[in-house]
Amino acid sequence: MRRFYIIIGKINLFLGKVLLWTILPISAIVMFEVIARYVFNRPTLWAWDVNVQLLALMATLGGGYVLLNDDHVRVDILVAKFSRRKRAILESFTGILTIIALGILTWHLCDVAVTSVKYLEVHWSTFAPPVYPLRILMAFGSLMLFLQAIAIFLKNILISLGREPVLEV
Repeated sequence: MRRFYIIIGKINLFLGKVLLWTILPISAIVMFEVIARYVFNRPTLWAWDVNVQLLALMATLGGGYVLLNDDHVRVDILVAKFSRRKRAILESFTGILTIIALGILTWHLCDVAVTSVKYLEVHWSTFAPPVYPLRILMAFGSLMLFLQAIAIFLKNILISLGREPVLEV
């Protein structure tokens, strides 16, 4: 279990650090589009589509990284005063629901990705970029989030049982 947690954590940590840099091309493309549109009155056909794909890539592949670092938004007014063990017990129960939901999502996204590759799907816009590479990466990102949820669930089970796992990523 320790090895699984560390491997999945390292993959998600790597993805998060790589995806951090996607904000630069996103910003550059937005800046280019604004200048082209409002200064030269020559809007592009491609800027919006490329930015949507980059943002989707960042959001889907970054989910596991965010979960690894416990950075998802939550309201913990009630559980803030719980002991670490009681919080782990509660998170174990919610973790089961999360794993089920992410399992269904991952299954669905894999099915969508296979269909997209089968038909070499393109976006419906005028620019019509290929969508199937993004669909594959979305399925992979969902899988990494699913695996990270399993790793955190296993960690919470250990804490619930009174064992402090030494899990450094």
